Amino acid sequence: QDISLNGLSQDFSGGAIVNYQWVQTAGPTVIITDPSSPTLNFSAPIVQSLSSLEFELTVIDDSGLSASDRVSIYVKPGTSYYSVLAGDSWQSIALSLYGTADVVDELQAKIGTPILNTGTRLYYLPSTISDIQAVTIAAAPHYQVQAGDTWNSIALSVYGTSNVADELQALTGSPALLVGVSLTDLPETLGDIVSVPPYYRVQQGDSWSSIAAFIYGSPALGSELEIALGSPVLSSGLELFNLPETLSGQEAASQFYRVQSGDTWASLAANFYGTVDVADELQAVMANTSLTAGKLLSGLPDFLTTTVSTSPYYKIQQGDTWSSIAQALYGTSAVSDELQASLSTPVLTTGSQLSNLSANLINDVTAAYQVQTGDTWQIIAQAVYGDARAGSSLQETLGNIELVVGDFLTVPSTLTYTV
Repeated sequence: QDISLNGLSQDFSGGAIVNYQWVQTAGPTVIITDPSSPTLNFSAPIVQSLSSLEFELTVIDDSGLSASDRVSIYVKPGTSYYSVLAGDSWQSIALSLYGTADVVDELQAKIGTPILNTGTRLYYLPSTISDIQAVTIAAAPHYQVQAGDTWNSIALSVYGTSNVADELQALTGSPALLVGVSLTDLPETLGDIVSVPPYYRVQQGDSWSSIAAFIYGSPALGSELEIALGSPVLSSGLELFNLPETLSGQEAASQFYRVQSGDTWASLAANFYGTVDVADELQAVMANTSLTAGKLLSGLPDFLTTTVSTSPYYKIQQGDTWSSIAQALYGTSAVSDELQASLSTPVLTTGSQLSNLSANLINDVTAAYQVQTGDTWQIIAQAVYGDARAGSSLQETLGNIELVVGDFLTVPSTLTYTV
């Protein structure tokens, strides 16, 4: 009996299929008339007992990808009919005739579904019946030689570098590079090359996070991968080459930020450094790049410096008079009346600040601050400059002196500190 198996119906998710290859893997040998045809044709062998024939079909697409599938054919000696026995079922009949209950559906499709009464004869039984089951086979990496290929170009395509061309040639036995020949059993790695795919083909719906998760096992590496590859548009079918062997895994704000709609340099400075005072410095460091929504900013600095300033002022203490204030600020009580007049004689309320002190009175004397109970450098910096983060810089500027309650600190009118 002639048997025909159609390989065109096999599912393959790659590109256009350009090569078919049938091989027999088990059972009595049959003659395959055309092993490279999509359809396998052969004559069933004559057997004396139930026998299984196994075949494997390998297909290769136009990008060099391959996949394989297997099919089993059961052949039994010719039988004119089968007489149904008491207690028979389709499963028991299939098992008795073909050695497996897996072909019940195929058997019923061939002869219909008559009622299985004891003694009923089932005619037109096929001498062979197939149980086709998809088998997933992990095909070894391979490459199909293209016109003009050299070992250098193949090494570059498969491993991302031509430096391993000699090693690749030696490991594959140095075959002739004939167009269409498939180089099989390629090693996953060569030399110091890590096992990273030579390229990644973008799928529908892919994002940088999903690609990073697929290749490196972590979606958090998406932004770093995007930067490394030059931020190409992720069009379905695009092949991403030159994938880095490793990624640092650092996703800190000091490295990457994707611009949001409405972002300004001031909002970015406040977001990353806690103050809008460094907006100009940040813009300069980033080369005044345009803040287009969706744009990825890389190389953000870990810190920026800013300068804060304060007008000289004096915080009124319990029991203060104009004379004591003049003495504290200028070293003499002789200017108390002049000081009072220049400030329009405000009421001396404990805790209030006297600001806009006249330069003619202070004679370039810097502002003073009297240490209070519970003061720290951060508290003083907040009181003097409005920013507690200037505390460490103020402490260093004043020589790391001990904070003694009641002492007056001569604080600079401007102070530069790092945020």
